[in-house]
Amino acid sequence: PQKWQYFLDLCAELELRPLLRLATVYDRAAGMWVAPTADADGRYQTIAQQYATFIAQLTWAEPPILIVGNEPNHGDEWGGVPDPAAYGRFLLDVSEAVKIQRPDALILNAGLDLYAPHTNGEPFVNGFVYLDAETFLDEMVAAEPTVLSVLDGWSSHAYPLGPFTRPPWEQIYQRDMLNGAVNPAHRPPPDGVYNRGVNGYEWELWKLAQYGVTDLPVYITETGWRHAETADDAATDNGPGDLPATAVMAAYLELALVGNTRFEALPTQGWTPWLDDDRVAAVTFFAFNGRPLEWGHTNWLILDQNGRIQGNYFPDFYATMTP
Repeated sequence: PQKWQYFLDLCAELELRPLLRLATVYDRAAGMWVAPTADADGRYQTIAQQYATFIAQLTWAEPPILIVGNEPNHGDEWGGVPDPAAYGRFLLDVSEAVKIQRPDALILNAGLDLYAPHTNGEPFVNGFVYLDAETFLDEMVAAEPTVLSVLDGWSSHAYPLGPFTRPPWEQIYQRDMLNGAVNPAHRPPPDGVYNRGVNGYEWELWKLAQYGVTDLPVYITETGWRHAETADDAATDNGPGDLPATAVMAAYLELALVGNTRFEALPTQGWTPWLDDDRVAAVTFFAFNGRPLEWGHTNWLILDQNGRIQGNYFPDFYATMTP
């Protein structure tokens, strides 16, 4: 806990409130995060207690905000194959254990990948099985009907289209059902409710309401744009097609946050600016300082190969948004 206490102390000094994501272990040889280890009865009380003990050992300036896992509808985030029922049990057990030690802790779900396809149990091109977000939620709630009651907020990965390159006014509703996949519980949302784009959480909130869950604050725990510039020309996050310049990305960031107050040639409608949306409690961008070979086109900070900071990709954005 010592290094994390140092981190929390720095956050308090800088008046930053961290959101900590509870993770497992990354298997580098397999290229995936291992699933949490279940107890003999299929619950997760042992590992949940380990998380709770860790959280309780730390001194927090404010109540902890904890994200339980990450994108569990990805096979590579759950031992190769998504398991909605298992994740539901995991979320319930971690929440219960943490709340005993820290009743003031705020528990958030693992943000889902709203772009993930349903591969119908078959491996995708990268060798892992995927579930679309709706099917994952439906199966999780069917297996654990009380699971959503433990949440204090909703974690959303509201990425722009592109993938991750398009302006905030471009949003769509879309599902990708592969290999004959079917979700018998599927319900189409109302017109104007999108699951892909900077307000993708609109669809998630609508879906939660179908389960009787309302009024959860939204924490956008991942979002961001790819940019053409990179500290490593071999960076693997280049994506398909040409990437926009960082100056364009800076404009998109500003538009997504505060709306269009100064770009006469650009739209003023088609999205809800995050800072104008009372439902949004926080926005945290991805990635900040990832390994340049993996995240050179996504990072905010310009890093050398040893991780030393050389600058940032969005100086104009900082200049505009800083009072």
